[in-house]
Amino acid sequence: MKTKNILKLLLLFVVLGTFSASAQTKNDNKDDRAKREEFAERQAKYIANELAMDDVTTKRFVEIYRQQQQEMWSLRPQGKKRASKRTDAEAEQAIKDQFDHSQKMLDLKKKYYGLYSQFLTPKQIERVYQIEHKMKEQLHQRHKQGKDKGNRSSRHKKEKQ
Repeated sequence: MKTKNILKLLLLFVVLGTFSASAQTKNDNKDDRAKREEFAERQAKYIANELAMDDVTTKRFVEIYRQQQQEMWSLRPQGKKRASKRTDAEAEQAIKDQFDHSQKMLDLKKKYYGLYSQFLTPKQIERVYQIEHKMKEQLHQRHKQGKDKGNRSSRHKKEKQ
């Protein structure tokens, strides 16, 4: 009798833990999306400020820029298998998938160029791309520096032990 109750209790904990983890993942995804959208909006406002856009143009640019970023995020490749552990067929498929992904990204860029060109000049759009590229490089450098710091601190901890 006690064994059955213990098993039921364990089963209850497992089920509750699964639901809790599932809910947490969903909340994390919502939080990540909100953070990305907020980040995209800050980027767009920064770019609009750099280009000295008026309020009406800024509002339109920010909305379209956020939409573009959301579409690009939705195209992000999902989990990848390490290249060294792929079979030839998997490697070939990965290459074809990369081609498809690149084409979709190019198609998106063309789509949004068309939308931007409705209210920005080609020089302004070119400047948008330059500023965006510069911001991405800066983010990449910060990310890289953060990883380097993390690696140093973990090495330092190992040396202490």
